[in-house]
Amino acid sequence: MKIKKEFLVLFFILVIFVGLFHINISSNLGYDQSRHANQGVFFYKYFSNILQGNFMGVESFMEAYNEKQAIGFYVLHDPPLHAIAQSFFFLIAGPNEYASKLPSMFFFVIGSIFLYLISKKVFNNKLLAYCTVILCSLIPYIFLFNRDSMVDTSVSYIFLGWFYFTFIKGSKRIAININNKKVSLGSISIFIGGIFLALAFLIRYQSIIFAAAFILAYAIFLFIRKHQPFKLIKEFIIQLVITFIITLPWVWFSLIKFETYKQLLWQGVSEGRGSGLAWLFHFPIQLTFETFFLALFALIPFILFFKKKDSFISENKEMVFLVLTIIILSTFLISNRQLRYIMHVIPFVALFTVKGMHIFFSWLGKKINLKSLFMIFFILITIFLLLLNIGFTSVIKHAKGDINRDAFEYVSTAAGPIFLVNLECCYDSGDFIHEKPQIAAISLTKSLIAKMKGENKDSMPIFNTAAELKQYKKAKLEENRYSVSYIKFDPSRPQFQYSPDSFMFNTFILEEESEPKKVRTYSRFIPGAYLNPFLANDLPGLVEISSQAKVFVFIANKGREIETPAKIDEALSSYGFIKRDFTDYTVYEK
Repeated sequence: MKIKKEFLVLFFILVIFVGLFHINISSNLGYDQSRHANQGVFFYKYFSNILQGNFMGVESFMEAYNEKQAIGFYVLHDPPLHAIAQSFFFLIAGPNEYASKLPSMFFFVIGSIFLYLISKKVFNNKLLAYCTVILCSLIPYIFLFNRDSMVDTSVSYIFLGWFYFTFIKGSKRIAININNKKVSLGSISIFIGGIFLALAFLIRYQSIIFAAAFILAYAIFLFIRKHQPFKLIKEFIIQLVITFIITLPWVWFSLIKFETYKQLLWQGVSEGRGSGLAWLFHFPIQLTFETFFLALFALIPFILFFKKKDSFISENKEMVFLVLTIIILSTFLISNRQLRYIMHVIPFVALFTVKGMHIFFSWLGKKINLKSLFMIFFILITIFLLLLNIGFTSVIKHAKGDINRDAFEYVSTAAGPIFLVNLECCYDSGDFIHEKPQIAAISLTKSLIAKMKGENKDSMPIFNTAAELKQYKKAKLEENRYSVSYIKFDPSRPQFQYSPDSFMFNTFILEEESEPKKVRTYSRFIPGAYLNPFLANDLPGLVEISSQAKVFVFIANKGREIETPAKIDEALSSYGFIKRDFTDYTVYEK
Protein backbone atom coordinates (compact mmCIF):
# COMPACT_ATOMS: atom_id res chain seq x y z
CA MET A 1 0.00 0.00 0.00
CA LYS A 2 1.40 3.37 -1.02
CA ILE A 3 1.64 5.85 1.86
CA LYS A 4 0.89 9.44 0.98
CA LYS A 5 3.81 11.82 1.17
CA GLU A 6 1.94 14.13 3.54
CA PHE A 7 1.69 11.38 6.15
CA LEU A 8 5.39 10.59 5.84
CA VAL A 9 6.07 14.26 6.58
CA LEU A 10 3.65 14.12 9.54
CA PHE A 11 5.28 10.92 10.80
CA PHE A 12 8.70 12.59 10.58
CA ILE A 13 7.42 15.57 12.61
CA LEU A 14 5.93 13.32 15.29
CA VAL A 15 9.09 11.20 15.57
CA ILE A 16 11.09 14.41 16.14
CA PHE A 17 8.71 15.45 18.91
CA VAL A 18 8.82 12.07 20.62
CA GLY A 19 12.59 12.47 20.61
CA LEU A 20 12.30 15.98 22.04
CA PHE A 21 10.08 14.70 24.85
CA HIS A 22 13.04 12.61 26.04
CA ILE A 23 15.30 15.62 26.62
CA ASN A 24 16.02 15.88 30.37
CA ILE A 25 13.27 13.36 31.09
CA SER A 26 13.26 12.48 34.78
CA SER A 27 12.80 9.00 36.19
CA ASN A 28 11.22 10.63 39.20
CA LEU A 29 7.46 10.20 39.55
CA GLY A 30 6.13 13.07 41.62
CA TYR A 31 2.61 13.72 42.82
CA ASP A 32 -0.11 12.45 40.46
CA GLN A 33 2.39 10.60 38.26
CA SER A 34 2.89 8.05 41.02
CA ARG A 35 -0.85 7.74 41.50
CA HIS A 36 -1.43 6.90 37.85
CA ALA A 37 1.57 4.58 37.80
CA ASN A 38 0.16 2.69 40.79
CA GLN A 39 -3.06 2.10 38.89
CA GLY A 40 -1.03 0.97 35.87
CA VAL A 41 0.99 -1.48 37.96
CA PHE A 42 -2.23 -2.88 39.41
CA PHE A 43 -3.63 -3.64 35.95
CA TYR A 44 -0.24 -4.98 34.84
CA LYS A 45 -0.30 -7.49 37.70
CA TYR A 46 -3.96 -8.24 37.03
CA PHE A 47 -3.34 -9.05 33.35
CA SER A 48 -0.14 -10.93 34.21
CA ASN A 49 -2.18 -13.04 36.58
CA ILE A 50 -4.70 -13.80 33.80
CA LEU A 51 -1.91 -14.67 31.34
CA GLN A 52 -0.65 -17.19 33.90
CA GLY A 53 -4.06 -18.86 33.81
CA ASN A 54 -5.35 -17.46 37.12
CA PHE A 55 -8.50 -15.66 36.05
CA MET A 56 -10.41 -13.65 38.62
CA GLY A 57 -12.52 -10.49 38.57
CA VAL A 58 -10.98 -7.06 39.10
CA GLU A 59 -12.69 -6.68 42.48
CA SER A 60 -11.47 -10.04 43.76
CA PHE A 61 -7.95 -9.29 42.58
CA MET A 62 -8.10 -5.87 44.23
CA GLU A 63 -9.15 -7.44 47.54
CA ALA A 64 -6.28 -9.92 47.35
CA TYR A 65 -3.87 -7.12 46.43
CA ASN A 66 -5.09 -5.08 49.42
CA GLU A 67 -3.80 -7.73 51.78
CA LYS A 68 -0.28 -6.75 50.81
CA GLN A 69 -0.61 -3.07 49.95
CA ALA A 70 -3.59 -0.75 50.17
CA ILE A 71 -4.45 -0.24 46.50
CA GLY A 72 -8.16 0.59 46.56
CA PHE A 73 -7.77 4.33 46.16
CA TYR A 74 -5.31 4.00 43.30
CA VAL A 75 -7.54 1.55 41.43
CA LEU A 76 -10.86 3.28 41.92
CA HIS A 77 -10.16 7.02 41.93
CA ASP A 78 -9.36 7.44 38.22
CA PRO A 79 -10.96 5.97 35.11
CA PRO A 80 -8.94 2.94 33.94
CA LEU A 81 -8.05 3.41 30.25
CA HIS A 82 -4.74 5.22 30.68
CA ALA A 83 -3.69 2.70 33.35
CA ILE A 84 -4.66 -0.21 31.11
CA ALA A 85 -2.52 1.34 28.35
CA GLN A 86 0.33 1.60 30.87
CA SER A 87 -0.11 -2.07 31.77
CA PHE A 88 0.40 -3.08 28.14
CA PHE A 89 3.64 -1.10 28.00
CA PHE A 90 4.68 -2.74 31.29
CA LEU A 91 4.01 -6.18 29.77
CA ILE A 92 6.33 -5.26 26.87
CA ALA A 93 9.05 -3.25 28.61
CA GLY A 94 8.59 -4.30 32.24
CA PRO A 95 7.11 -2.16 35.01
CA ASN A 96 9.35 0.85 35.45
CA GLU A 97 9.22 4.63 35.64
CA TYR A 98 10.09 5.17 31.98
CA ALA A 99 7.47 2.75 30.65
CA SER A 100 4.82 4.52 32.74
CA LYS A 101 5.35 7.65 30.61
CA LEU A 102 5.06 5.94 27.22
CA PRO A 103 1.23 5.94 26.96
CA SER A 104 1.25 9.75 26.95
CA MET A 105 3.59 9.70 23.94
CA PHE A 106 1.52 6.98 22.26
CA PHE A 107 -1.70 8.99 22.59
CA PHE A 108 0.21 12.07 21.40
CA VAL A 109 0.99 10.33 18.11
CA ILE A 110 -2.59 9.10 17.62
CA GLY A 111 -4.15 12.43 18.57
CA SER A 112 -1.78 14.49 16.44
CA ILE A 113 -2.91 12.54 13.39
CA PHE A 114 -6.52 13.50 14.19
CA LEU A 115 -5.48 17.12 14.74
CA TYR A 116 -3.74 17.15 11.38
CA LEU A 117 -6.78 15.67 9.61
CA ILE A 118 -9.14 18.15 11.27
CA SER A 119 -6.86 21.09 10.47
CA LYS A 120 -6.38 20.01 6.86
CA LYS A 121 -10.14 19.78 6.39
CA VAL A 122 -10.74 23.15 8.04
CA PHE A 123 -7.92 25.05 6.34
CA ASN A 124 -7.82 23.10 3.09
CA ASN A 125 -4.10 23.69 3.45
CA LYS A 126 -1.54 21.03 4.43
CA LEU A 127 1.08 23.55 5.53
CA LEU A 128 -1.28 25.20 8.03
CA ALA A 129 -2.29 21.74 9.25
CA TYR A 130 1.38 20.90 9.95
CA CYS A 131 1.76 24.27 11.69
CA THR A 132 -1.21 23.48 13.93
CA VAL A 133 0.27 20.14 15.01
CA ILE A 134 3.66 21.76 15.69
CA LEU A 135 2.23 24.71 17.63
CA CYS A 136 -0.03 22.50 19.74
CA SER A 137 2.88 20.17 20.55
CA LEU A 138 5.10 23.09 21.59
CA ILE A 139 2.64 24.75 23.96
CA PRO A 140 4.56 24.19 27.22
CA TYR A 141 1.53 22.79 29.03
CA ILE A 142 1.15 20.14 26.32
CA PHE A 143 4.87 19.53 25.81
CA LEU A 144 5.59 18.89 29.50
CA PHE A 145 2.55 16.69 30.13
CA ASN A 146 3.34 14.59 27.05
CA ARG A 147 6.46 13.33 28.84
CA ASP A 148 4.84 12.40 32.13
CA SER A 149 2.83 9.56 33.61
CA MET A 150 -0.30 11.73 33.40
CA VAL A 151 -3.69 11.40 31.71
CA ASP A 152 -4.34 15.02 30.73
CA THR A 153 -2.95 15.23 27.21
CA SER A 154 -4.13 11.69 26.48
CA VAL A 155 -7.77 12.64 26.97
CA SER A 156 -7.44 15.71 24.74
CA TYR A 157 -6.10 13.54 21.92
CA ILE A 158 -8.82 10.90 22.27
CA PHE A 159 -11.42 13.68 22.41
CA LEU A 160 -10.07 14.87 19.05
CA GLY A 161 -10.90 11.41 17.70
CA TRP A 162 -14.52 11.84 18.81
CA PHE A 163 -14.77 15.26 17.13
CA TYR A 164 -13.13 14.03 13.93
CA PHE A 165 -15.44 11.07 13.42
CA THR A 166 -18.55 12.98 14.51
CA PHE A 167 -18.14 16.19 12.51
CA ILE A 168 -15.30 15.83 9.99
CA LYS A 169 -15.17 12.29 8.65
CA GLY A 170 -18.07 11.26 6.45
CA SER A 171 -18.80 7.60 5.74
CA LYS A 172 -21.43 5.14 4.60
CA ARG A 173 -24.66 5.21 6.57
CA ILE A 174 -26.05 2.20 8.41
CA ALA A 175 -29.76 1.39 8.00
CA ILE A 176 -32.05 -1.32 9.33
CA ASN A 177 -35.38 -2.61 8.01
CA ILE A 178 -38.40 -1.97 10.24
CA ASN A 179 -41.77 -3.04 8.75
CA ASN A 180 -40.18 -3.08 5.29
CA LYS A 181 -38.93 0.47 5.78
CA LYS A 182 -35.27 1.42 5.92
CA VAL A 183 -34.47 3.37 9.07
CA SER A 184 -31.08 5.11 9.13
CA LEU A 185 -29.08 4.73 12.33
CA GLY A 186 -26.34 7.08 11.21
CA SER A 187 -23.01 6.72 9.51
CA ILE A 188 -20.24 4.33 10.45
CA SER A 189 -18.27 7.38 11.57
CA ILE A 190 -20.91 8.18 14.17
CA PHE A 191 -20.49 4.71 15.67
CA ILE A 192 -16.70 5.07 15.70
CA GLY A 193 -17.13 8.51 17.25
CA GLY A 194 -19.22 6.88 19.98
CA ILE A 195 -16.35 4.50 20.72
CA PHE A 196 -13.93 7.42 21.02
CA LEU A 197 -16.36 9.24 23.32
CA ALA A 198 -16.42 6.17 25.56
CA LEU A 199 -12.61 6.02 25.53
CA ALA A 200 -12.38 9.71 26.44
CA PHE A 201 -14.80 9.10 29.33
CA LEU A 202 -12.59 6.23 30.51
CA ILE A 203 -9.66 8.65 30.77
CA ARG A 204 -11.45 11.70 32.20
CA TYR A 205 -15.05 11.51 33.38
CA GLN A 206 -15.84 15.13 32.47
CA SER A 207 -15.39 14.31 28.77
CA ILE A 208 -18.97 13.05 28.54
CA ILE A 209 -20.25 16.18 30.33
CA PHE A 210 -18.36 18.44 27.93
CA ALA A 211 -19.66 16.57 24.88
CA ALA A 212 -23.28 16.49 26.09
CA ALA A 213 -23.29 20.18 27.04
CA PHE A 214 -21.83 21.10 23.66
CA ILE A 215 -24.38 19.03 21.72
CA LEU A 216 -27.22 20.57 23.72
CA ALA A 217 -25.95 24.13 23.22
CA TYR A 218 -25.35 23.58 19.51
CA ALA A 219 -28.75 21.93 19.02
CA ILE A 220 -30.45 24.92 20.67
CA PHE A 221 -28.50 27.23 18.37
CA LEU A 222 -29.57 25.25 15.30
CA PHE A 223 -33.20 25.30 16.44
CA ILE A 224 -33.12 29.07 16.99
CA ARG A 225 -31.60 29.54 13.53
CA LYS A 226 -34.44 27.39 12.14
CA HIS A 227 -32.17 24.51 11.21
CA GLN A 228 -33.01 20.91 12.04
CA PRO A 229 -31.13 19.77 15.18
CA PHE A 230 -32.86 16.38 15.37
CA LYS A 231 -30.31 14.52 13.22
CA LEU A 232 -27.51 15.79 15.49
CA ILE A 233 -29.43 14.81 18.63
CA LYS A 234 -30.31 11.36 17.26
CA GLU A 235 -26.72 10.62 16.33
CA PHE A 236 -25.45 11.77 19.73
CA ILE A 237 -28.01 9.56 21.49
CA ILE A 238 -26.58 6.65 19.49
CA GLN A 239 -23.12 7.63 20.71
CA LEU A 240 -24.39 7.83 24.29
CA VAL A 241 -25.80 4.31 23.99
CA ILE A 242 -22.44 3.06 22.71
CA THR A 243 -20.66 4.88 25.54
CA PHE A 244 -23.07 3.42 28.09
CA ILE A 245 -22.51 -0.14 26.86
CA ILE A 246 -18.71 0.18 26.84
CA THR A 247 -18.35 1.99 30.16
CA LEU A 248 -21.10 0.32 32.20
CA PRO A 249 -18.87 -2.34 33.85
CA TRP A 250 -16.47 0.30 35.16
CA VAL A 251 -19.21 2.78 36.09
CA TRP A 252 -20.95 0.11 38.14
CA PHE A 253 -17.75 -1.16 39.74
CA SER A 254 -16.08 2.14 40.66
CA LEU A 255 -18.59 4.98 40.67
CA ILE A 256 -21.68 3.13 41.96
CA LYS A 257 -20.61 0.09 43.97
CA PHE A 258 -17.71 1.81 45.72
CA GLU A 259 -19.38 5.24 45.55
CA THR A 260 -16.30 7.06 44.33
CA TYR A 261 -18.59 9.54 42.59
CA LYS A 262 -19.05 11.25 45.98
CA GLN A 263 -15.35 11.92 46.36
CA LEU A 264 -14.98 12.99 42.73
CA LEU A 265 -17.89 15.42 42.96
CA TRP A 266 -16.46 16.93 46.11
CA GLN A 267 -13.01 17.33 44.61
CA GLY A 268 -14.14 18.57 41.22
CA VAL A 269 -17.13 20.73 42.09
CA SER A 270 -16.99 21.76 45.75
CA GLU A 271 -13.39 21.77 46.98
CA GLY A 272 -11.69 25.16 46.95
CA ARG A 273 -14.51 27.01 45.19
CA GLY A 274 -13.58 30.67 44.95
CA SER A 275 -15.14 33.92 43.87
CA GLY A 276 -14.28 37.17 42.19
CA LEU A 277 -13.36 38.16 38.65
CA ALA A 278 -9.92 36.50 38.74
CA TRP A 279 -11.50 33.21 39.75
CA LEU A 280 -14.31 33.60 37.21
CA PHE A 281 -11.96 34.26 34.28
CA HIS A 282 -9.21 31.94 35.47
CA PHE A 283 -9.32 29.50 32.54
CA PRO A 284 -9.16 32.11 29.71
CA ILE A 285 -6.43 33.97 31.60
CA GLN A 286 -4.42 30.79 32.18
CA LEU A 287 -4.85 29.78 28.52
CA THR A 288 -3.43 33.16 27.52
CA PHE A 289 -0.44 32.95 29.85
CA GLU A 290 0.32 29.28 29.16
CA THR A 291 0.55 30.05 25.43
CA PHE A 292 2.68 33.13 26.12
CA PHE A 293 -0.11 35.33 24.73
CA LEU A 294 -0.07 33.54 21.38
CA ALA A 295 -3.69 32.48 22.01
CA LEU A 296 -4.66 36.13 21.51
CA PHE A 297 -4.18 35.52 17.78
CA ALA A 298 -7.19 33.19 18.03
CA LEU A 299 -9.37 36.27 18.55
CA ILE A 300 -8.62 37.63 15.06
CA PRO A 301 -11.01 35.28 13.19
CA PHE A 302 -13.75 36.27 15.66
CA ILE A 303 -13.09 39.99 15.15
CA LEU A 304 -13.27 39.58 11.37
CA PHE A 305 -16.43 37.50 11.74
CA PHE A 306 -18.21 40.25 13.66
CA LYS A 307 -17.01 42.75 11.07
CA LYS A 308 -18.36 40.38 8.40
CA LYS A 309 -14.97 40.28 6.67
CA ASP A 310 -14.21 36.56 7.06
CA SER A 311 -16.33 33.38 7.01
CA PHE A 312 -13.96 31.07 8.92
CA ILE A 313 -15.98 31.21 12.15
CA SER A 314 -19.34 30.68 10.47
CA GLU A 315 -17.91 27.72 8.54
CA ASN A 316 -16.63 26.07 11.73
CA LYS A 317 -19.46 26.73 14.16
CA GLU A 318 -19.20 23.28 15.74
CA MET A 319 -15.62 23.88 16.81
CA VAL A 320 -16.44 27.35 18.12
CA PHE A 321 -19.37 26.07 20.17
CA LEU A 322 -17.30 23.20 21.52
CA VAL A 323 -14.50 25.44 22.83
CA LEU A 324 -16.84 28.08 24.26
CA THR A 325 -19.12 25.50 25.88
CA ILE A 326 -16.23 23.74 27.63
CA ILE A 327 -14.71 26.99 28.90
CA ILE A 328 -18.04 28.45 30.09
CA LEU A 329 -19.25 25.20 31.65
CA SER A 330 -15.92 24.62 33.41
CA THR A 331 -15.93 28.16 34.75
CA PHE A 332 -19.10 27.47 36.73
CA LEU A 333 -18.78 23.71 37.29
CA ILE A 334 -15.14 22.92 38.05
CA SER A 335 -13.80 24.27 41.33
CA ASN A 336 -10.28 22.88 40.82
CA ARG A 337 -8.81 25.67 38.71
CA GLN A 338 -6.11 23.72 36.87
CA LEU A 339 -5.97 24.14 33.12
CA ARG A 340 -5.26 20.45 32.68
CA TYR A 341 -8.86 19.66 33.59
CA ILE A 342 -10.02 21.35 30.38
CA MET A 343 -7.10 20.16 28.26
CA HIS A 344 -9.73 19.12 25.68
CA VAL A 345 -9.81 22.67 24.27
CA ILE A 346 -6.08 23.32 23.79
CA PRO A 347 -5.71 21.59 20.37
CA PHE A 348 -8.69 23.60 19.06
CA VAL A 349 -7.24 26.81 20.52
CA ALA A 350 -3.99 26.00 18.70
CA LEU A 351 -5.94 25.65 15.45
CA PHE A 352 -7.66 29.03 15.89
CA THR A 353 -4.31 30.57 16.86
CA VAL A 354 -2.65 29.37 13.64
CA LYS A 355 -5.57 30.78 11.66
CA GLY A 356 -5.25 34.14 13.40
CA MET A 357 -1.49 34.21 12.84
CA HIS A 358 -1.95 33.41 9.17
CA ILE A 359 -4.55 36.14 8.69
CA PHE A 360 -2.50 38.78 10.50
CA PHE A 361 0.92 38.07 8.97
CA SER A 362 -0.50 37.53 5.49
CA TRP A 363 -2.08 40.97 5.75
CA LEU A 364 1.12 42.50 7.19
CA GLY A 365 3.24 40.72 4.58
CA LYS A 366 1.27 42.35 1.80
CA LYS A 367 1.77 45.73 3.44
CA ILE A 368 5.55 45.38 3.55
CA ASN A 369 5.81 43.27 0.39
CA LEU A 370 7.03 40.14 2.21
CA LYS A 371 4.79 37.22 1.34
CA SER A 372 6.73 34.73 3.48
CA LEU A 373 6.28 36.77 6.68
CA PHE A 374 3.92 34.22 8.24
CA MET A 375 6.40 31.37 7.83
CA ILE A 376 9.26 33.53 9.10
CA PHE A 377 7.26 34.40 12.21
CA PHE A 378 6.13 30.80 12.71
CA ILE A 379 9.70 29.47 12.47
CA LEU A 380 10.85 32.07 15.03
CA ILE A 381 7.99 31.15 17.36
CA THR A 382 8.82 27.45 16.93
CA ILE A 383 12.46 28.07 17.88
CA PHE A 384 11.43 30.25 20.84
CA LEU A 385 8.98 27.67 22.21
CA LEU A 386 11.41 24.81 21.64
CA LEU A 387 14.20 26.54 23.56
CA LEU A 388 11.72 27.54 26.25
CA ASN A 389 10.53 23.95 26.69
CA ILE A 390 14.07 22.62 26.83
CA GLY A 391 14.78 25.22 29.51
CA PHE A 392 11.71 24.13 31.45
CA THR A 393 12.74 20.48 31.24
CA SER A 394 16.17 21.37 32.60
CA VAL A 395 14.66 23.22 35.56
CA ILE A 396 12.23 20.37 36.26
CA LYS A 397 14.98 17.78 35.96
CA HIS A 398 17.09 19.69 38.47
CA ALA A 399 14.13 20.10 40.82
CA LYS A 400 12.93 16.51 40.68
CA GLY A 401 16.21 14.69 40.24
CA ASP A 402 16.23 11.02 39.33
CA ILE A 403 15.34 7.91 41.20
CA ASN A 404 18.23 6.79 43.35
CA ARG A 405 17.73 3.15 44.22
CA ASP A 406 20.62 2.96 46.64
CA ALA A 407 18.51 4.35 49.46
CA PHE A 408 15.65 1.99 48.66
CA GLU A 409 17.90 -1.04 48.45
CA TYR A 410 19.49 -0.10 51.75
CA VAL A 411 16.10 0.15 53.48
CA SER A 412 14.66 -2.96 51.84
CA THR A 413 17.40 -5.12 53.37
CA ALA A 414 16.44 -4.10 56.89
CA ALA A 415 15.34 -7.03 59.03
CA GLY A 416 12.05 -6.97 60.88
CA PRO A 417 9.20 -4.46 60.65
CA ILE A 418 10.01 -0.96 59.46
CA PHE A 419 8.43 2.47 59.50
CA LEU A 420 9.06 4.96 56.74
CA VAL A 421 8.76 8.68 57.38
CA ASN A 422 9.20 11.18 54.57
CA LEU A 423 9.78 14.77 55.67
CA GLU A 424 9.06 17.18 52.83
CA CYS A 425 11.15 20.21 53.56
CA CYS A 426 13.67 22.51 51.96
CA TYR A 427 11.61 23.04 48.81
CA ASP A 428 8.38 24.28 47.31
CA SER A 429 6.05 21.29 47.11
CA GLY A 430 3.94 22.77 44.33
CA ASP A 431 0.73 24.12 45.81
CA PHE A 432 2.32 25.79 48.80
CA ILE A 433 5.73 26.44 50.30
CA HIS A 434 6.79 24.78 53.54
CA GLU A 435 7.68 27.88 55.49
CA LYS A 436 8.75 26.28 58.78
CA PRO A 437 8.37 22.55 58.23
CA GLN A 438 11.04 21.45 60.65
CA ILE A 439 8.96 22.36 63.70
CA ALA A 440 5.98 20.22 62.73
CA ALA A 441 8.10 17.48 61.16
CA ILE A 442 10.19 16.98 64.29
CA SER A 443 7.12 17.09 66.51
CA LEU A 444 5.24 14.50 64.49
CA THR A 445 8.28 12.24 64.16
CA LYS A 446 8.71 12.31 67.94
CA SER A 447 5.01 11.49 68.30
CA LEU A 448 5.40 8.48 66.01
CA ILE A 449 8.33 7.15 68.03
CA ALA A 450 6.44 7.71 71.26
CA LYS A 451 3.45 5.85 69.85
CA MET A 452 5.68 2.93 68.84
CA LYS A 453 7.03 2.71 72.39
CA GLY A 454 3.57 2.98 73.91
CA GLU A 455 4.41 6.32 75.50
CA ASN A 456 2.34 9.50 75.51
CA LYS A 457 -0.42 8.00 73.39
CA ASP A 458 -2.29 11.25 73.03
CA SER A 459 0.65 13.10 71.52
CA MET A 460 0.05 11.89 67.98
CA PRO A 461 -2.97 13.40 66.21
CA ILE A 462 -5.32 10.84 64.67
CA PHE A 463 -8.09 12.13 62.42
CA ASN A 464 -11.29 10.28 61.68
CA THR A 465 -12.41 12.64 58.92
CA ALA A 466 -10.97 15.09 56.45
CA ALA A 467 -12.80 17.88 58.30
CA GLU A 468 -10.95 17.06 61.54
CA LEU A 469 -7.62 17.11 59.74
CA LYS A 470 -8.46 20.42 58.08
CA GLN A 471 -9.49 21.97 61.39
CA TYR A 472 -6.32 20.73 63.08
CA LYS A 473 -4.18 22.22 60.33
CA LYS A 474 -5.97 25.52 60.64
CA ALA A 475 -5.82 25.67 64.43
CA LYS A 476 -2.38 24.24 65.13
CA LEU A 477 -0.11 24.21 62.11
CA GLU A 478 -1.30 26.90 59.75
CA GLU A 479 2.11 28.56 59.58
CA ASN A 480 4.15 25.37 59.73
CA ARG A 481 2.59 23.58 56.74
CA TYR A 482 3.50 20.16 58.09
CA SER A 483 4.22 17.31 55.76
CA VAL A 484 3.46 14.22 57.81
CA SER A 485 -0.14 13.40 58.68
CA TYR A 486 -2.09 10.60 60.30
CA ILE A 487 -5.63 9.47 59.61
CA LYS A 488 -7.67 6.57 60.85
CA PHE A 489 -8.19 3.60 58.56
CA ASP A 490 -11.66 2.11 58.25
CA PRO A 491 -11.20 -1.53 57.09
CA SER A 492 -14.79 -1.63 55.85
CA ARG A 493 -14.22 1.23 53.42
CA PRO A 494 -10.81 0.57 51.84
CA GLN A 495 -11.49 2.89 48.93
CA PHE A 496 -11.61 5.87 51.30
CA GLN A 497 -8.38 5.20 53.12
CA TYR A 498 -6.94 8.67 52.65
CA SER A 499 -7.83 12.20 53.45
CA PRO A 500 -8.47 14.60 50.57
CA ASP A 501 -6.71 17.25 52.62
CA SER A 502 -3.53 15.20 52.93
CA PHE A 503 -2.80 14.72 49.26
CA MET A 504 0.44 16.64 49.60
CA PHE A 505 1.46 14.76 52.71
CA ASN A 506 3.00 11.46 53.60
CA THR A 507 0.31 9.40 55.34
CA PHE A 508 0.33 6.72 57.99
CA ILE A 509 -3.02 4.97 58.32
CA LEU A 510 -3.55 3.46 61.74
CA GLU A 511 -5.79 0.49 62.30
CA GLU A 512 -6.72 1.20 65.90
CA GLU A 513 -9.16 -1.71 66.09
CA SER A 514 -6.61 -4.38 65.22
CA GLU A 515 -4.52 -6.29 67.78
CA PRO A 516 -1.62 -6.00 67.80
CA LYS A 517 -1.93 -2.48 66.47
CA LYS A 518 -0.66 -2.14 62.92
CA VAL A 519 0.03 0.66 60.53
CA ARG A 520 -0.27 0.65 56.76
CA THR A 521 2.65 2.55 55.31
CA TYR A 522 2.21 5.03 52.49
CA SER A 523 5.62 6.58 52.49
CA ARG A 524 7.21 7.32 49.15
CA PHE A 525 10.92 7.28 48.47
CA ILE A 526 10.81 10.32 46.25
CA PRO A 527 9.13 13.71 46.56
CA GLY A 528 5.53 13.35 45.56
CA ALA A 529 2.07 12.89 46.95
CA TYR A 530 1.82 9.15 46.37
CA LEU A 531 3.75 5.95 46.72
CA ASN A 532 6.11 5.12 43.86
CA PRO A 533 5.02 1.60 42.86
CA PHE A 534 8.35 0.67 41.29
CA LEU A 535 10.26 1.23 44.52
CA ALA A 536 7.95 0.26 47.34
CA ASN A 537 5.63 -2.28 45.78
CA ASP A 538 7.41 -5.25 47.36
CA LEU A 539 7.59 -3.86 50.88
CA PRO A 540 5.21 -5.31 53.50
CA GLY A 541 2.00 -3.32 53.65
CA LEU A 542 1.39 -3.86 57.38
CA VAL A 543 3.89 -3.67 60.21
CA GLU A 544 3.41 -3.90 63.95
CA ILE A 545 3.74 -0.82 66.10
CA SER A 546 6.45 -1.87 68.49
CA SER A 547 9.79 -0.77 69.84
CA GLN A 548 11.39 -3.47 67.66
CA ALA A 549 10.47 -1.71 64.43
CA LYS A 550 13.16 0.19 62.61
CA VAL A 551 12.40 3.78 61.64
CA PHE A 552 13.76 5.38 58.50
CA VAL A 553 13.27 9.10 58.04
CA PHE A 554 13.67 10.25 54.44
CA ILE A 555 14.48 13.84 53.57
CA ALA A 556 14.44 14.33 49.80
CA ASN A 557 16.60 17.19 48.60
CA LYS A 558 15.19 17.00 45.04
CA GLY A 559 18.53 17.39 43.30
CA ARG A 560 19.11 20.89 44.68
CA GLU A 561 22.02 19.91 46.92
CA ILE A 562 20.38 21.62 49.88
CA GLU A 563 21.75 20.62 53.25
CA THR A 564 19.38 19.09 55.77
CA PRO A 565 18.15 21.82 58.17
CA ALA A 566 20.29 21.86 61.28
CA LYS A 567 17.29 21.70 63.62
CA ILE A 568 16.08 18.45 62.08
CA ASP A 569 19.58 17.01 62.13
CA GLU A 570 20.05 17.99 65.76
CA ALA A 571 16.64 16.72 66.87
CA LEU A 572 16.89 13.35 65.14
CA SER A 573 20.47 12.84 66.29
CA SER A 574 19.39 13.47 69.87
CA TYR A 575 16.85 10.68 69.44
CA GLY A 576 19.59 8.30 68.45
CA PHE A 577 19.11 8.40 64.67
CA ILE A 578 22.10 7.59 62.48
CA LYS A 579 22.49 9.85 59.45
CA ARG A 580 23.26 8.39 56.03
CA ASP A 581 23.65 10.46 52.86
CA PHE A 582 22.51 9.28 49.43
CA THR A 583 22.19 11.11 46.12
CA ASP A 584 19.15 13.40 46.44
CA TYR A 585 18.32 11.94 49.88
CA THR A 586 19.31 12.14 53.50
CA VAL A 587 18.20 9.07 55.46
CA TYR A 588 18.08 8.82 59.24
CA GLU A 589 17.90 5.34 60.74
CA LYS A 590 16.96 4.20 64.20
